[in-house]
Amino acid sequence: MYAVAFFNTTLKHEAEYDSYLTDSEANQRANPLVDFVADCERVEDHPIDLQPTDKITFVPIGDHGYEVSVASGAALYDQGTTALKVASTGTVVLSYPGFSFSAPGVSYAIDTLIVNQDGVITTRTSADYPAIDDNGSPWYTRGQLLLSNQFMIGALMKSLAPSSVAGSGVYGYYDTANHRVIITYRNMAAAGTTSLNTLQVALYSSGKIEVIVGQLGNSGALSSPDILGTIGIASGRTKAVDLKAVNPIDFGRLRNYGPVYLPFGDQAAIYQQFYTSTGATCSSSG
Repeated sequence: MYAVAFFNTTLKHEAEYDSYLTDSEANQRANPLVDFVADCERVEDHPIDLQPTDKITFVPIGDHGYEVSVASGAALYDQGTTALKVASTGTVVLSYPGFSFSAPGVSYAIDTLIVNQDGVITTRTSADYPAIDDNGSPWYTRGQLLLSNQFMIGALMKSLAPSSVAGSGVYGYYDTANHRVIITYRNMAAAGTTSLNTLQVALYSSGKIEVIVGQLGNSGALSSPDILGTIGIASGRTKAVDLKAVNPIDFGRLRNYGPVYLPFGDQAAIYQQFYTSTGATCSSSG
């Protein structure tokens, strides 16, 4: 609708389509996913501020929230020897006898994990998220996280590919002794670049979730160099009308501060996005 209105207004000079392109209350109510701006929207820089050995921990509190903490100095766990076959748009289903966990606001026990190459762990079916499309903007990726209709863990959420470094790949196994599944993205490069990323996600039968940073490459994929990544968790049940109200947080500000309680219900998410600002791409002309 907006593409047709824009081209009819701009190329055919048909003024009757102007009403679809104005920042009116009616348009905002009808189209909560759309921002109306003149020229382009200036975006402030959100650089990667998580450091190697940072560990983000989510501890469920009742059925409505998590205690979230960020500690420095954490070592990566043993990644195991099982390399997951998640090349390109493939996914791998991980399910282990006796393992499941619950999440606040989720009415069922989660016993299946769907792992893909692009730093996403979902919990429903393998066809839901074969890959991450980060060709658009960080807001598009946020929509993928918040509107998925399933519990989701973002372990970077950008186009990734194995690098030439030995041992590069995605690994996963069930650590029986500690009742946890460990998924490791080892030396994965943003697609089309040599920028390396290593992250690890540990999911415990108690519902605790840990995200450990090995290293984060300060570059997005070749197709979207400004989108550096998204890390966090979401219930996937945010309503479209509320999408703009679910704001990212800054994990770096919690580093070594102590646990903070954050609500997490049907429409909740606890996540951070990293991207570079729009600068020269925005002009002052109308």
